[in-house]
Amino acid sequence: MMVSIKLPMMMMIVLMILL
Repeated sequence: MMVSIKLPMMMMIVLMILL
């Protein structure tokens, strides 16, 4: 479950950095 929650969080962080 942790991995399932960690993956979306990492993607959101990457999106914020790109924006």
